[in-house]
Amino acid sequence: MVIDTSFTTSGNLAWSQLTTLEQVEYNLVFYWSTRESTWYLSILDQNDNHLADWIRIVINSSLLRRFQASGQTPPGLLIAMDMSGTDAEIAQPSDLGSRAILSYTPSTDPGLVGFNLYTAA
Repeated sequence: MVIDTSFTTSGNLAWSQLTTLEQVEYNLVFYWSTRESTWYLSILDQNDNHLADWIRIVINSSLLRRFQASGQTPPGLLIAMDMSGTDAEIAQPSDLGSRAILSYTPSTDPGLVGFNLYTAA
């Protein structure tokens, strides 16, 4: 499942959106850091309780791995992929949602069976 991040292509440097992952609704909050030239993601529950904060969005890395042991974040694999094939990191705000996309694979996906998401890079 590709997570809609098209807000970035309109010049927004911060926004939040409700996204349902594995039948649970999460509030995903995105922030662009001009100083670091990178996007950050925070995940909140339906009551706006913070579950995971300041996740740096990097290419080809399991973005939730350090938070999943808590059992409160989505249990699947959230990864940013570079669609250009160069695996270049995000350098401009507009990269997310155009060249780089966020993809979520549910924990029930057969491709994740036996895969340890806590140690995935």
